[in-house]
Amino acid sequence: MGIDKNSRYKKVTLDFYLMQMKWVAWFIPSVLVVYLLLGRFLRDSVDLDLAFHAFMYQPSKIFMLVCGIMACFAFFNFYVRNGVTRKDVFLGTSIAAALLAVSIIIISTLLSAVLMLIGSLTAFSPGTGQLDSLGTDLNLLTFILSTSLIILSYYIGGWIISVGFYKFGWLIGMAFIAVGVMFLALTDLFWEREIAHPIANSINLTFPELPIFTSLIGTIVIIAAGLWLIRQLTKRVRVKLQ
Repeated sequence: MGIDKNSRYKKVTLDFYLMQMKWVAWFIPSVLVVYLLLGRFLRDSVDLDLAFHAFMYQPSKIFMLVCGIMACFAFFNFYVRNGVTRKDVFLGTSIAAALLAVSIIIISTLLSAVLMLIGSLTAFSPGTGQLDSLGTDLNLLTFILSTSLIILSYYIGGWIISVGFYKFGWLIGMAFIAVGVMFLALTDLFWEREIAHPIANSINLTFPELPIFTSLIGTIVIIAAGLWLIRQLTKRVRVKLQ
């Protein structure tokens, strides 16, 4: 690709981040439109009394899950076939995913602040509710850090699923759906204290309410484990020709 070997992962990071931010450029405005329309007509709903950055939380998890699923199928072949090592693709994708998660949360928080400012100057009344599952007393920095880690874990969960299908094919790949779901369920346990995924509802498992620090450390450990698994699966994976 005509770039220095030591900077290839940086090239992957930049390319992948900018590509996914193009998706964010339509994703966040779309959610904002839905938020404003629902807030206009269905304000009595508890969920719609949320501030925009809190409202964005659930859609962002789904968005990051989809991005993670696309990570392997859409880009892995391209970079490896153009001379980028599997390690550099892994590093670049991981860093880009982290930057993407932080960017989504920061942009959502800034838009929420703008809506509140507009509400203070006009008759517009944005929601002010916060996420009960994360606690209502989080400071801004802790909110950004915790939600960024949570949605990053969803990206990694999707990435695990896509790597499973890519490496092993459809039959064994189906088992990686369960692996990915359980990966996400573990993250939810640290924050929501119960498994929130219908596929995993048969497991009656709950956590006591944990301190924020414990939940943060637990989520970081889960993310690290997911990245380790992905690295092991992709270290010597055969590149598909098509």
